[in-house]
Amino acid sequence: MSAKTGEILGIGQSPAFNPNTKENMDKAWTNAIFNSAIEPGSTMKTFSLAIMIENSIYDPNKYYRSGSYKIYDTTIHDYNKKGWGTISYRHGFQESSNTLMLTMFESLGAEKLKQGFEKFGFGKNTGALFENEASGVLAFQNPVSSATSVFGQGSTVTPIQMLQAETAIVNDGNMLKPYFLKKIHSNEDNLDLNIGEKKIIGNPISKETAEKTREELYGVVNGQWSSGGEKYRLENYSVAGKTGTAQIVDPRTGSYYSNPYKVLHSFIGYAPSDNPEIIVYSVIKNPSKNIVQNYSTAVKELFNPITLNTLNYLNVKDENNNTEKNNYIMADYEEKSKSEAVEMLSKETNNIEILGNGDNIIKQFPSKGNIVNKSDRVFLLTEDTKFNLPNFSGWSKIDVMKYSELTGIKIEIEGNGYVKTQSIAKGKIVEAGENLKVKLE
Repeated sequence: MSAKTGEILGIGQSPAFNPNTKENMDKAWTNAIFNSAIEPGSTMKTFSLAIMIENSIYDPNKYYRSGSYKIYDTTIHDYNKKGWGTISYRHGFQESSNTLMLTMFESLGAEKLKQGFEKFGFGKNTGALFENEASGVLAFQNPVSSATSVFGQGSTVTPIQMLQAETAIVNDGNMLKPYFLKKIHSNEDNLDLNIGEKKIIGNPISKETAEKTREELYGVVNGQWSSGGEKYRLENYSVAGKTGTAQIVDPRTGSYYSNPYKVLHSFIGYAPSDNPEIIVYSVIKNPSKNIVQNYSTAVKELFNPITLNTLNYLNVKDENNNTEKNNYIMADYEEKSKSEAVEMLSKETNNIEILGNGDNIIKQFPSKGNIVNKSDRVFLLTEDTKFNLPNFSGWSKIDVMKYSELTGIKIEIEGNGYVKTQSIAKGKIVEAGENLKVKLE
């Protein structure tokens, strides 16, 4: 998400279905970002902390006893059950201490916590896209569920709510509504319709609170006790955010899994920390492969490359005040000669795919006006109807489908990932209407 506007820059989930081939539709029809309510775990402490600061309860230099905390007949532990002794609030927050949050919750009270969450937009849908968007549930029916909500267990939220709430942290208390479309253009009326734009929808915290919260989130990744968050540091870009590990419910029993590896891992963060451009929320629920390794590294393998590549794509200056131009605006190459088009396009990228042996360009992808990354494949279609088949090895499914659409060659795609094999060797001459099969892994 764009930290400055609320624009959704990208969404991904797995398992997913292919809307063109309908593959996996029976397994992944739900849009998890909008329709799936989850217990977020410690990432929710971002907003609990902000509420504590807003109510003058959090003091980074105040001390408390870590390890365990008793609520009626329920004893709640830190992930390190012995705790770290008597430590400062700041130390506790960087360690993601549950007992710190419960200590502050005792001073705040359930009603103020619930009201604070509601101001952040939790408990109601964002209205950003789908009419059937989930709203989540703020579980304040009893003292225990009210207390555990302070560290992200019991109450449920959606990923889009988490992103929306985070905009208040990075925008000095101004919460932004998420949106997807920049605009819809009507060729008939030559008008731009449904223009997406920045919209402030609430002020759950003050500017001062937002600044103090950002300072603590920076410490989670870069602070003295940032053992859990330091893995999210990026070279040449500063990151701030909050880690999360949440218990998940076994649908067969209705109780939390006892297996410590059957959990939800997450991280919500933003970069650059001193002038946020993007917010990224990465979640992995109940990993089934390499579970011991994934317990500590899986979310990093999502968050870090996505964040770094997005910053590079957007040409965001790094800490050395350097930026490499990684994208460009696609020009109009249609009706130009092949030689002229290639000469012009080569100044922007070397990733050019010429379709056919004709002399003139009759169609291109991406179309003019689009922002294109230098690593994206560009297709230039000539008037020729015979095609010298390329080596598809390493191509994405999207690139293969676009090639098929432009050339008229019928390509059967098996699997997911990137092309491993193709049924017709590269260099063979193929015409529109012929059949080809590629296997992805």
